[in-house]
Amino acid sequence: MMNHFKINVSKADGLAWNGEPRFVHFFVAEVRDQPEAMEVANELRLRFPVAHGFKVSVTEWRASGQDRAF
Repeated sequence: MMNHFKINVSKADGLAWNGEPRFVHFFVAEVRDQPEAMEVANELRLRFPVAHGFKVSVTEWRASGQDRAF
């Protein structure tokens, strides 16, 4: 697995138990570098605005490993 960014678009779906808006997964996009992730997220925010019940979030996923001699 390589480091990558997931851009998640969620859609409002009623209210949570605490009265806050509840969002459910709508779709996800994955990209490998941060500048591209920010560009894609900003474009998705324009096309899926909060005013229409959407939320766009970005998560960075990191993979690491270590060579060991046994």
